[in-house]
Amino acid sequence: MILARSRGISVPEYQLVVPLAERRVIVQERVPGEVKRLDVAKLETMIEVNEQFTDLLADRPDVPAPMLLLRHERGCGPLETHSARSRRLLDCVREVGDVEMHGTDLVHADLNHTNVLFDNDDTLTGVIDWDLSTARGDRHFGLVKMRYILEWEAPDPVVLARLDEILEDLIEPETLRAYWAHWGLRLVDWTIRHFKPRDVDLHLRLAESRLLAL
Repeated sequence: MILARSRGISVPEYQLVVPLAERRVIVQERVPGEVKRLDVAKLETMIEVNEQFTDLLADRPDVPAPMLLLRHERGCGPLETHSARSRRLLDCVREVGDVEMHGTDLVHADLNHTNVLFDNDDTLTGVIDWDLSTARGDRHFGLVKMRYILEWEAPDPVVLARLDEILEDLIEPETLRAYWAHWGLRLVDWTIRHFKPRDVDLHLRLAESRLLAL
């Protein structure tokens, strides 16, 4: 975060990090602003900030890239046992093949509107919640996660349509397919284990919308 702040990027200062046995406690700077309902203007602002992460970790090869869960066993169990539909999706995910992420960008792997604060004038004041989501690779990876989260929260369809356009403009088709498959696996697995059938159906439909059409 120190490097990002030195480049003028709106991220909080981590004032204290205390490792524990299996967790860690973080004291983070309190950032002004609040979470707001996303419209197209705020979405465009988030995209602009995300572009500031370009090559930010070029000199930090020690920071790992996110692991894409495409042929990995993690998250597969619930999809294998839930339904024929979820097994079909799992087959599509595995067909994507072995893909590794490359790049030197700062990646916020949980970039979504609930982790971005705006002031009363809708000026972006901070991108937060980095403690488990920081990686080195392709800055666009987090935008695909945001697409899944936004679908769940049922925002203005114009916002969804604009984000779809942005994803297709910024990410090569095969890369977008790999990211889409990763997040489809992660979020269908998550909703099967923790949420109601309608939530599972929503994420299944979204994952299928690209993976079954290709």
